[in-house]
Amino acid sequence: MTTPTINAEQTINSTPYFSGTTDDSSDFQSESNKLQINLTPNQITLNPHSIQFDPIAQFQKGAIKYRTAATNAPHAVVSVEGSQRKTGNKYLFVKQAYPLQDNKRDILGANLFYKINNSIQSINNKVLVEEADGDMPLTSVIWNKKDGLLLKVNSNQIEPGQYSTKLNWTIENSI
Repeated sequence: MTTPTINAEQTINSTPYFSGTTDDSSDFQSESNKLQINLTPNQITLNPHSIQFDPIAQFQKGAIKYRTAATNAPHAVVSVEGSQRKTGNKYLFVKQAYPLQDNKRDILGANLFYKINNSIQSINNKVLVEEADGDMPLTSVIWNKKDGLLLKVNSNQIEPGQYSTKLNWTIENSI
């Protein structure tokens, strides 16, 4: 059987059969059980959700700001979808593209960091967020309120405004 190009999940139903000629030159055909083949494109799609933090007030230097409820458990920060056929470990990383800044490019006196199991890492370099071993699929990223990406206030004098940055989410697959 020849399959088409697989660019979406699809199912093929088929009934295999065997045909041939016997020793006495008689034709024969034998039908097998029905066969269902589920095809997957081996694609992983990441759907990062917008992350917002609790508001910062003046004179909060050293305060940790947590994500709002929309990106805390049971809600995913990054939804992982798709079919993953390849074996080998899969790793999901995050890295901050540039500092938190407003539309005038003024930089916020606070920084994002990644916290998991009391380990804290800067996300100025790529940080491992999720890992799947062997045949296990990569799963959506769900953090409790006090884990994952958090915001630390570094200044008592914060200019009011809306600050944002870009997060780069990447997947690496080992063979």
